[in-house]
Amino acid sequence: MTAKQHRFTMAALCIFLAAVVLGAQSSLSAIPQHDSSSEEPFNSILALRSSESKGKVRLVIETANAPDYQVYQQNEHLVIELFHTADCKLQPNSLSKSGFVRDWQVSNPALGMFRWDIRGRYALPAEQYRVDVLENPHRLFVDLYTQWTEDEHYQLSPGVSWHRRQYYGQMSPYLLWNQVVFDPKDEHITLDIALGLDSTSKCEAVTSIVARKKALVGINGGYFNMSGGALGLVVREGKIISPHVSRRPPRSAFAMTSDKKAAFARAKAVKGQVLTLDNKVWPDVVLALGGGPRLLANGSVQLTTDEEELGPKGNDITRSCGRTAVSADAKGRLAFSTASGYSDSHSQGITLNQMAHLLQRSGAVDAVNLDGGGSVDMSIQGKLAAHGPGAGTYERPVANALLIFDDRPATHPAKIDIKLEHETMLADGKKHCRIKALVSDEAGHPVADGTTVFFSAPGIENTRSLTVNGQAQAQCVALRLPLSLPVCVKSGTAQAKAVIQLKTGEPEHILARWYKTVKTGTSITMPSLPDEPAPPSPSNSEPSPSSSSPLTAPTPMFDFGTASEISGQPEEAEELETSLEGPQNGAKEGLDEPSSSSGGIRPPQQMHVIDFRARVIDKWYNGIPDQTLEAWYAGKLVGSYTTDQQGEVRATVQIPDMCGNLELRCAGLEPFKLYFGD
Repeated sequence: MTAKQHRFTMAALCIFLAAVVLGAQSSLSAIPQHDSSSEEPFNSILALRSSESKGKVRLVIETANAPDYQVYQQNEHLVIELFHTADCKLQPNSLSKSGFVRDWQVSNPALGMFRWDIRGRYALPAEQYRVDVLENPHRLFVDLYTQWTEDEHYQLSPGVSWHRRQYYGQMSPYLLWNQVVFDPKDEHITLDIALGLDSTSKCEAVTSIVARKKALVGINGGYFNMSGGALGLVVREGKIISPHVSRRPPRSAFAMTSDKKAAFARAKAVKGQVLTLDNKVWPDVVLALGGGPRLLANGSVQLTTDEEELGPKGNDITRSCGRTAVSADAKGRLAFSTASGYSDSHSQGITLNQMAHLLQRSGAVDAVNLDGGGSVDMSIQGKLAAHGPGAGTYERPVANALLIFDDRPATHPAKIDIKLEHETMLADGKKHCRIKALVSDEAGHPVADGTTVFFSAPGIENTRSLTVNGQAQAQCVALRLPLSLPVCVKSGTAQAKAVIQLKTGEPEHILARWYKTVKTGTSITMPSLPDEPAPPSPSNSEPSPSSSSPLTAPTPMFDFGTASEISGQPEEAEELETSLEGPQNGAKEGLDEPSSSSGGIRPPQQMHVIDFRARVIDKWYNGIPDQTLEAWYAGKLVGSYTTDQQGEVRATVQIPDMCGNLELRCAGLEPFKLYFGD
């Protein structure tokens, strides 16, 4: 071999080795990876599971590494969020549609975030769920305890007390029980029946009647014509205002005699007199209100539904729905009671038999049912008390109401003043805020010690407290979620609201991830990524009415009213036509396009279009809006963008290479090097 041949062979070998090395580097660069200046890889969600047993729902999230998470509740929603987490397209298994969970939504609302939003059939306070973490494998457990009872007691006046009980997940998914107890022989107390708008042919809401008459308490009365007027016996001051319904058998009625004793019987009006079923005059009746059927007689459950044609043979009221009743105990004390559903009383509530047994357990020996369903109403000094927490404030106007008057001052909660330890906090997931409530009656005096006060807010740690010297307090933690945090405090019919502002910290990091590269034949310009579509509802979802969203931010990350509006996964880019043209959305500067010269047309330059997402965050993973984020490649600015309200940018850029390093820059932050490839 000559020296010239040797030199040629060595040169060829060097070229071959260089090609091998370059090929290996190119192959490695085609795999998404991070260098020392980039973030650690996102945590992966490996499995989502759920199970349900009596009184308990378990939710499990299995992850590749220890999860960074927060769990909070707002109204009927319980939200589980994981941070620095890869996009997840998994769906948990379905649960029974008749259980606590109404529906849920799994989403990736922002880059590196995962959210599991569970909407229940009633609100779940902080005390009713527990969060645990397990290692090897890494699992996040959230246990929901769905059966419990809450009791409240308020002294409305020296002679009238109000008992309130909420049953969760027991006789029905939810039941609200209200009972006002008093002694009709108390010389300070009087009863009356008020007509809607003081007319025998008009209807009016109970709260309006109570406020207009300045009564202490009022409940809806007997059956009525929706166009106005009672459909049953009404006696006031000894005079018959409305007779019984003649086409039906006499129905049960509640009455008061002149010596303030309660009486219960099936009665009818005949020639100006009130007669019982055996055609005897009902003696000394000065007030009477017809309803039906009878629920209790001499301490025993005694339903007269069929006899009064309120069962299948008449206008059937035997379904589960809201209920109103008047009852008396063995000592002659009276009770006005209502039973209501969570979001309405027309299709939610209890049966007549269940109502009778509840009254019996409360000590009643005689009871009669009044109008029910959507007519169920109880008002305390003109404020609505009988509606479930999800029912809103609409009241069906009724023909009459049964009222209680007490000439002594009212002593129940009438006003609440809220004092916040902090009105503004960083959304760091750690800072606590003490919430103090000062509760007073209508005269401005502190309510009695032991009065129940309820606190609600996303991130609340204790929802129930008892007053001492008219004061009660709770504590909430700042969520890692910048927004106007609503705080609501309730006691009896009184309530007050306040707002804690949760704010982001300073920009701390850039996160980024590319999703797909598309090879094109010529240099093109691409628009930004479209907004993500909402994912399909899981198989256990039911249609849900929208509700107001108390969480307010410039553009909320999450709307608690309608779970189906949560953002979903980004769609994968499709193969792009080489003829696409148009300015890039948001880009201020781009790479040079292929050009022609006097020597002829230049061959098309192969380009790669890269879909990517980037996010500017603070140290607690909150997105920072209105930040300028620049994309650089090979020393050139290829795109400039402004982050949205979640601190995020979704865009496409075109690069002339198969693989490489896209550098993302934001003023004051360490650049993020985003490796991309085929």
